[in-house]
Amino acid sequence: GTDYDTRDGTVIRNYTHVADIVNGLVNATEAAPMNTPWECLGSTEGVSVREVIETMKEVSGVDFNVVEGPRREGDYPISTIPYPSQLFHRSKTLHDQCADALKVEV
Repeated sequence: GTDYDTRDGTVIRNYTHVADIVNGLVNATEAAPMNTPWECLGSTEGVSVREVIETMKEVSGVDFNVVEGPRREGDYPISTIPYPSQLFHRSKTLHDQCADALKVEV
């Protein structure tokens, strides 16, 4: 969908590079219990679907067609992590994520 109440009309999600999740899991296994009800490995910073598309176009060098459809029923406009773990540290950018998905050196 493109009519959500977000900065560009598309949903915002917590896209996180798998390497950052793995590092967070390693940190969690090496650390003492944090004594919190949960540990969320991710970021409070969200990225819109449109931003992912534009970044992938930039990284790939391909101006591919995008087919926009209606909203998915029950989809939340924004889904990010409200309280990230102290053991999680983002080191990879959206550009890195797209490049790694394409197996392109950055």
